[in-house]
Amino acid sequence: MIKAKLEATSKHKLLEEVHGAWLPHWFATHLAKCQSIIVTEWNEHGKPSLDVSSEDFGEK
Repeated sequence: MIKAKLEATSKHKLLEEVHGAWLPHWFATHLAKCQSIIVTEWNEHGKPSLDVSSEDFGEK
């Protein structure tokens, strides 16, 4: 979780630097938060499910 927050913060800073002229601050913050949530959900649910289904196909 800490790693995801650090990644979101760094992406937020990068977005502010690169797109600061045309990307509103609230949007960059919202995007960073959404990315953090997506990464967390993927690591908790998506990746384990994909790993299990990949193992099932390998055994057949």
